Amino acid sequence: MKYVPNTLSFARIGGAAILLLGALTILPIPPLSFSFFVIYIFCVITDLIDGPIARKTNTVSGFGSALDSIADVILIFTVLGILIPILNFQMWKFVCIVLVIIVRVVAIIIGFRKFTTIMLLHTYSSKLTSLLLAAVPIFIVFFENFFGRDTAFGISFGIAAAVAIFSAFDELVIVIRSKELKRDVVSMFHMKEI
Repeated sequence: MKYVPNTLSFARIGGAAILLLGALTILPIPPLSFSFFVIYIFCVITDLIDGPIARKTNTVSGFGSALDSIADVILIFTVLGILIPILNFQMWKFVCIVLVIIVRVVAIIIGFRKFTTIMLLHTYSSKLTSLLLAAVPIFIVFFENFFGRDTAFGISFGIAAAVAIFSAFDELVIVIRSKELKRDVVSMFHMKEI
């Protein structure tokens, strides 16, 4: 049971690779098709359950936490890479992505300088960001008949991007204010000491 959480994270990476091979037409899995969503929802479920399983089985580890974050990043960028060519991807969306990346990298650098380890946090806002980003392809398919595909993408991406930007700054503030390494801080508003 102790290997299950990390196995789920590795499965998410494998699922992302399968989606990418489908987008490259190496496998018969076209973007936003039924087979795409079967694999995609499997990846999302692995993201939702690996952490709780690790906590329930008392197998939480720094490696597992880092692997979970890496698997999330791989899945997010794979799906963005698949969606960008088929959707209207305006400049503001790229600006949001670049802003989140810059703020998160700055937080990682500051955390590493302070604690000599990569400080990856699983705050409430980062969990909400993951959930909203996971919902973007689903939102597109379900609401494209009402709004059109590009508008459905813009609305869902805009909501996810706003939360992702807040989440990145939340993590940056936590890292800056932290005097010792505590990965269990859920929000800058829940920090006990300054």
